[in-house]
Amino acid sequence: MGVVRAAAGRFQVFVDGSNLTKEKEHYYLVWPDMKLNTTQFETRYAIGVRAKY
Repeated sequence: MGVVRAAAGRFQVFVDGSNLTKEKEHYYLVWPDMKLNTTQFETRYAIGVRAKY
């Protein structure tokens, strides 16, 4: 989930959040019964400014 807002044309302010509900991520090969991996990460947030020169 993320939000980007353009400011003055060359700059962007952004806010991003990952895994806000702390769910486990399940990875499968082809079918749901062919489980490959499960990972669980903490909630992550990022706030910043991007600039184009």
